[in-house]
Order: sequence, then structure tokens, then C-alpha cells
Amino acid sequence: MNILLTCLRTSIHEAMEQQSISISKAGIVTTLQARASVIAAANPIKGRYDSSLSFAQNVDLTEPILSRFGKARVSLIKPRPAH
Repeated sequence: MNILLTCLRTSIHEAMEQQSISISKAGIVTTLQARASVIAAANPIKGRYDSSLSFAQNVDLTEPILSRFGKARVSLIKPRPAH
């Protein structure tokens, strides 16, 4: 199940691509500058990272969103064997 709603995904894409955010509330329509560093974290959609799948498939994010990040890093925690 995709937790990130489409409207939120669109807002993130706009901020990262155009470095601005459009706001339309209470009759006020404006565009604000959005220049900032973004650090994000994501859990695998199946609970465990599947090395046979791409990073995008493991976290269920689209390539346009992922392409906005300068670097991507995968940190794996190997489960301990059961005793």
C-alpha cells in the first residue's frame, strides 16, 4: 500500500524541481521559495529490503522523485539468527 498520497507527492515534486511551493488558501494565491536541503528515510514496502529489486521498487517511490536527490544510501540491518 502506498502511504504517500498523490497530492503530497505532487507538492514534494514541485518543491524539489522548481524550488517553490504554490499555495492557495483563504482567497490568497501565492508562490513561496523553497530552497532547502532534504533528508528522507523510507522503509521497504515488504518489511525487508529485497536485494533483487531496485531501490525505487523497494521503497515504492517514482523515479522523478528519486532523481531529485543527489545521493541515495541503503542501510541494511541483518536479522539475528533465532536461537
